[in-house]
Amino acid sequence: MADEFSQLIKGATRNAETIVATDGLTPIAIKKDDKWVPMEVDSSTGALLTSIDSGTITTVTTVGTIATISSIGTVTNDVTIDATDLDIRALNTTDDKIKIGDGSETLAINSDGSINVSVSGASNNVYINDGINIVKGAGDTLVVAETPATVDEYIKAVLVSGAGLCKWTVWVGPTGSEVEIMDIWTTPACPTKYVDIPDSLQVTASDTIYISAINKEVAATPASDFIGYGTIIRNA
Repeated sequence: MADEFSQLIKGATRNAETIVATDGLTPIAIKKDDKWVPMEVDSSTGALLTSIDSGTITTVTTVGTIATISSIGTVTNDVTIDATDLDIRALNTTDDKIKIGDGSETLAINSDGSINVSVSGASNNVYINDGINIVKGAGDTLVVAETPATVDEYIKAVLVSGAGLCKWTVWVGPTGSEVEIMDIWTTPACPTKYVDIPDSLQVTASDTIYISAINKEVAATPASDFIGYGTIIRNA
């Protein structure tokens, strides 16, 4: 048997490799580019077990089911992953974006690891976004504001998000004399709230609309301060 196995392995060539399934994960080898390369076959499925330690793959069209991918190096084109439970880690908050929908919208990664939806090229709506650290005990903190330049604007919705218990207030009126028109609450269990304004809210060129927030967290540990994000959504 040893002689037969030896002859079989030695007969493997670069252009006509032969692979033999073995019990367990016993390594076998083929000769490629004048080098003996160890290989393993899963005897329960017959699948060849492979790994890439380094180097570059120029093209991958389709890959079947993969249980775990520990890391991916430089990718020059888009990668499409179809998964029901996808865990993506260690994204760069400056360079990395995840496209959603038709690709015109992206998940923008914030410095604290949370995400916002950033829309480019929107034809019907304009999104005014901003965020700030909301400090416990600091009172009302301005998060985002919008003042029309020359013509009236119509606000159709607001979106607020924060990791802690927070009271958000929407203000609108003549600049410097805005009045409170709406309160919104978010909690750690429900950190994001979207509020639609069915008939739109008219804001004139002499007005300002802004969103402020008050940190209502009671926990001392971990730190109760958190980044809060506000978005004003207006018709174009």
